[in-house]
Amino acid sequence: MTKNKKYKNKNEDEKQIKKIIIIIIVIISIFIFSFAIRLIYIGINKSIEYASKDNKDSKLLNSTKIKDLEEDIDELKKMLELKDSYSDYNRVYSTVISRNREFFLNNLVIDKGSKDGIKKGNLVINYNGLIGKIEKVNKNTSIVKLISNNDKKINILVSLNSNNKDYYGVLCGYDEKEKLIKVCDIEKASSPNVGDEIKTSNLSNSFPSGIFVGKVEKVQTDRFGLSCTLYLKSNVNFNNIHYVYVVGR
Repeated sequence: MTKNKKYKNKNEDEKQIKKIIIIIIVIISIFIFSFAIRLIYIGINKSIEYASKDNKDSKLLNSTKIKDLEEDIDELKKMLELKDSYSDYNRVYSTVISRNREFFLNNLVIDKGSKDGIKKGNLVINYNGLIGKIEKVNKNTSIVKLISNNDKKINILVSLNSNNKDYYGVLCGYDEKEKLIKVCDIEKASSPNVGDEIKTSNLSNSFPSGIFVGKVEKVQTDRFGLSCTLYLKSNVNFNNIHYVYVVGR
């Protein structure tokens, strides 16, 4: 009888242990299942978040591309309106193909060269006025020195009309801080005023006269009171040039 009782107690203990093990397994399974569900939930949320961000980025990118395209179309229309100007001169339509980031306001490269009739010294313009002049010519490309270049040797003659008389000066640099073009050696007798227009001179036979350069923003008289340095505001956005005309004899 004692043996049976011991055997029975042993069976009950084993059953109790099995129950405990089963309970532990169930608890662990529930924990693992809950953890897996949470991971899946987090993963889905992250996927939705990334998809939403990608969608926003894609919309922003498409919006930027559309805006750039609209600006290009607008620029091309304005360039088309310019094509009949300066009919007495050789005009070559060109596209900007390269700019050096380090010297962004100094030079740019266009896709036309000597085979297209371009020569050193030709002026480069767009619908807003004078941009620069041809500095170097290769067969298929040319380097343009911009008037935003702080090089005193750009040597483009310009004029100011005052009281039906022309007064002459020369482009001689760029104030990068104020974003103004400098004109040197204008006679003080010209009595320049803020807002006066400066254009290319009629003294040169190599390029057209009357090309708009800029409006007088500031006048600085020399210490002898004989001549002035003018600071001009150009209409050209030198950070955003894509299409140009090269003009010259």
